[in-house]
Amino acid sequence: MPAYWISKNKAIGMFGSFPFGMNMQEKLGWMYWGGGQELYDGIYDEFGLKGFLAGGTGPQWFGWFHNEIHTLDDLNGMRIRTTGFSGEMLRRVGVAVVTLPGGDVFQALQSGTIDAGEFVGPWNDFAFGFHQVAKNYYGPGVGEPCSTEEIAINSSAYNELPDDLKLIIKTVAMSAADETMMDYEINNARTVRTLRDEHEVNIRQLPQEIVEGLAVAANEMAAELLEDDDPKVREVMASYAGFRNLMAEYAPYATGGQYAARTMMFPEG
Repeated sequence: MPAYWISKNKAIGMFGSFPFGMNMQEKLGWMYWGGGQELYDGIYDEFGLKGFLAGGTGPQWFGWFHNEIHTLDDLNGMRIRTTGFSGEMLRRVGVAVVTLPGGDVFQALQSGTIDAGEFVGPWNDFAFGFHQVAKNYYGPGVGEPCSTEEIAINSSAYNELPDDLKLIIKTVAMSAADETMMDYEINNARTVRTLRDEHEVNIRQLPQEIVEGLAVAANEMAAELLEDDDPKVREVMASYAGFRNLMAEYAPYATGGQYAARTMMFPEG
């Protein structure tokens, strides 16, 4: 999972997820048709690895809260479990970020060690039982538009393979990415209904004031990475931002526009 290797090189984290960044479809587009894979290879080669993105959770959620939140001031001083670049974004608006393994979040929420926490999204979070100890569940998780999984192979062994086997590995990784993304989207949607209808969870939209404040912090982070001392960080951020902005310009007329227009629900038999 690229987000876990930020300590090795900040640029690696951008292949995982970046606040207000690309969704999974856009990320794969960048990787295979926007120069992302070449940049990814350039970094992983230093560690003797050949990597492929091979899955994604879809849009993650902002998290589970004991109390409602309305403004950025409500977040100031809160102890919130999150990770990676999302954690850095929240620190910039005054959150006391707590890093915990997913298996420890339930107890921390229950005991009050943390005020709120996020792990992945409805499907995973339901399995961990977070709904039993916090009843306000906020989306979207603007800090992690898509959390990406990966496979990594010894680069020397990979380079010795014939081209047909290399193509098989690439194709399997692409297929796994699609299948995982669909699996999460479908099961997340089903789980939200379960949480709302059977467990009295309040499914809430992240307030616009908070979204706008977090966007300012995310833009500051991107600007700093574009001027980072490491030339590879600068190069990856420039490529990432350029492709992200291309897709963001297009989205209102395509997928984003369709979502905005799709406010009416069909009758169900």
